[in-house]
Amino acid sequence: MSSRSKDSSTPELHPQSEACRTYQAPTMQTPYMVMSLQAIEAPKRDNLLAAVFSWITLAGFIFLPGTFTSLKNSDTLGESKSGQAVQGAVQNIPLLPLAGVCYLVGVIGSYCLWRRWRRNYIWLVGRIFLPGVSHSVVGLATMLINVYTAQDGYWSVTAKVNIIIIALYLGATSALTLLYNNWLLEKIKTPHDKELAKRLPR
Repeated sequence: MSSRSKDSSTPELHPQSEACRTYQAPTMQTPYMVMSLQAIEAPKRDNLLAAVFSWITLAGFIFLPGTFTSLKNSDTLGESKSGQAVQGAVQNIPLLPLAGVCYLVGVIGSYCLWRRWRRNYIWLVGRIFLPGVSHSVVGLATMLINVYTAQDGYWSVTAKVNIIIIALYLGATSALTLLYNNWLLEKIKTPHDKELAKRLPR
């Protein structure tokens, strides 16, 4: 009788049953797992904005190399000192403001999203920092190709300014990726989180 009453008061749950999973879920919720779920279930609007601002920044990287003048190869301008001065100074001015606007909009928009998601390291790394690294690498490659093909290796003032901007952006996003992914995330991971991460498909 006692054993029967004991069994009725504490029913055995099958490990794969819904009731068992519901019962065990609270004990499995580590900060890392909560952060992962929040990143997965992030609003589509925020994910879309992150992609848009990242691509706008890339557009700035692409537009600015496009502003490098092809007038340097003009024989007519090269015949006079004033023409040579124009070749060194004029850099397709109409596109310069557009490139600057792209930079500002992209960086400010990404900063606003960082403020909104600053407590979710996983979302920031996946949506802001890593795309920033990849896009700045693309911008750097585009600029180098432009300089050493269309510009014949000539580093104008615009080219030097552009490579400094891209290098700073690449350095900042790379440093933030390492900081958030390799330090801040590692601090909150439990042994269970690390073991689970090894089992997840890559």
